Amino acid sequence: MTLPRLILYQQTHIANNVTPVSLLPLLEYNTGVTHIYIAAIHLNDQPGHITLNDHPLDHERHDQMWREVKELQDNGVAVMGMLGGAAAGSYMKLQTNFEAFYTPLCKLFKHYKLQGIDLDIEEVCSLDLTRKLIMRFKKDFGPSFIVTLAPVAGAMQPYTQLIKSFTRRLIHGDYSGTTDLIRAFIKPEILKSKLNLSGFNHFALEASEAGKLVDWYNVQFYCNHGDASNAMGIHNMVSAGWDPKKLVLGVVVAPDAGAGYVPNNVLIGNTIADLKRTYGNTGFGGIMGWEYALANRNTGRPWEWVREMGEALGRVSGSREKSEKCESCVPVVLGNADITVPVVPLEDVGQQSLPERAKEGEGSAGESTVNDADAQKLVEMGFERPEAIAALEAMDGDVAAAAGLLFGDD
Repeated sequence: MTLPRLILYQQTHIANNVTPVSLLPLLEYNTGVTHIYIAAIHLNDQPGHITLNDHPLDHERHDQMWREVKELQDNGVAVMGMLGGAAAGSYMKLQTNFEAFYTPLCKLFKHYKLQGIDLDIEEVCSLDLTRKLIMRFKKDFGPSFIVTLAPVAGAMQPYTQLIKSFTRRLIHGDYSGTTDLIRAFIKPEILKSKLNLSGFNHFALEASEAGKLVDWYNVQFYCNHGDASNAMGIHNMVSAGWDPKKLVLGVVVAPDAGAGYVPNNVLIGNTIADLKRTYGNTGFGGIMGWEYALANRNTGRPWEWVREMGEALGRVSGSREKSEKCESCVPVVLGNADITVPVVPLEDVGQQSLPERAKEGEGSAGESTVNDADAQKLVEMGFERPEAIAALEAMDGDVAAAAGLLFGDD
């Protein structure tokens, strides 16, 4: 697949809980999309009880989607599944009883012929489990099966700029010309990242055998975890040792898809233009959008956002008209008074799967249960309130553990 990639997540499968959201306009309008993640897959209390949001994958509400998945794949678009997100628990299940929960998940991916998996780990997860998942999926599905992660931007950047030379050496296994003193610093327990919601050190992952098998990282530059209005975040990661071809700039496609929305003219004219100047037209990982159905809600034509990105990345050119007549190219109406998808307040911070709480009225919805006084304690330590809330949620309200997570303590 020629870089840069153009990637979409799709979680709102039914608009207003009535009308299936068609993915076929992505083909019919020649958008240049390369990869789509079907979100969000969850492992529930019993092994084999696996849902796509709140419904089984074979529920009739998904019938049209699975038919379209095959058509997309037949036309060269890779379609994959996203595991996890803001609704925590899936990785804890795997941590507790790996084989019992992994085996039925593996069978589902084979049954639906999904071409890859996104490990969207937004709960405390061990490095050992993450490595094991990567290795097992590659072993069971083959080297062409795509395995990606979706870390927040802070997880990919050193906690302080002073240790960037050390993270570069760790990631690349480069110990040449180092003194014993320098070598002593090239350890994951010393080379911590900024805010990390996954509970493990991404530098250590990338330096491992499993890390080399990660195809790319969908880095979340939104919901108070990065700024996509410029390319500095990507530049900082590259200077810290990351391969720019493995870094995909993750953005939200609309103001109500999550905090940190960047208008297309800024994203294209500033950020993407800078990435192309710095790394060449094919030297960086690409752009990811969360999520397809929420783009251009005022017009109901989400594929137009994708087409603009495709043009900016140099993946498409020419007419924006449909390549052929198709009755499925109808507006996706998500913005009227009858909508059942509530707008998520920006203070209800989440990560990549923040909209998961709001979409389709499903079980992951709900207000934060974090004690405000506990959040204030972390704010007084110097952290932003959204960071404090996210950390407390991840650590079940334990202030000390949340502070350790935010400070990067093991």
